[in-house]
Amino acid sequence: MAESFQLSPLQLNRELRRVCLESFRAVLRHTQVCNACTCLLRSNVTGTMMAKFAGFKSESALYRDFLKLRCTTPQQYRQKILQNETSIRNLIIGQLSEIQVHVIENFQSPITCDS
Repeated sequence: MAESFQLSPLQLNRELRRVCLESFRAVLRHTQVCNACTCLLRSNVTGTMMAKFAGFKSESALYRDFLKLRCTTPQQYRQKILQNETSIRNLIIGQLSEIQVHVIENFQSPITCDS
């Protein structure tokens, strides 16, 4: 990684500490956990598959870092995502229903974004 920025590993680590206030290893762990979070959006992904995709050496390493950084297990995090997704979907459906009713009630008059 350091070579791609034409830096030594020590210089990269110093720069990351300066910018992110964390070491390369810590930034990497955050990135890996974020990658694992994207896997949680799919229902058929196993812990082993998620660990491999996110770049962890093992499933236990994934769980350890996930718990440390997100203060929850991957399964609990997935449940929160699904609950939020349902709430957002219901909100959008409600807003679309209001728009549809307005259009039906006012189809003969000009419809503007404000209305």
